[in-house]
Amino acid sequence: WTVPVKIAKEDLLPRFRSSPAEMVAKGFRVLQAGADVDPLGVDWQAVRGSGFPYVLRQSPGPGNALGRIRLSMPNDQDIYMHDTPDRHLMQREVRAYSSGCIRLERALDLTRYLMGPMAKWTPEAIDAAIATGQTSAEWLSRPVPVALVYATAWTDESGVLYFREDS
Repeated sequence: WTVPVKIAKEDLLPRFRSSPAEMVAKGFRVLQAGADVDPLGVDWQAVRGSGFPYVLRQSPGPGNALGRIRLSMPNDQDIYMHDTPDRHLMQREVRAYSSGCIRLERALDLTRYLMGPMAKWTPEAIDAAIATGQTSAEWLSRPVPVALVYATAWTDESGVLYFREDS
């Protein structure tokens, strides 16, 4: 997972400042001009968000922030759907813990559904690909339209109005 610049600056830079060793333990690599940089040798306190000079990349594995599956869709906001290693978050009522992306409770089920029409991608083949722990990119044989709706107010069937915090 190559971290989008906005997430690198706003979410991960503060974490690198407080504990670069912890970020390394979570599988993050730091690159500059395509070459690896030793994250423990960087003065993170001096690094500013404006003109952020690094690319952050997290290796695949059980602690990857995106879990085992990322489902990309064309958009200008770097929004995608992904799995999560933090399964416990799915039990909470408020789940706005992802940096603008959509954390899926059943990412594997959705992946199997989307790839089902492609003969090569049986459920067993999908499981085997995930089990390798290697990153791979696959494209659907036919595009699937996606419409995202973000609502902080709605009514139920009885007309009762509900509000939620915009987080």
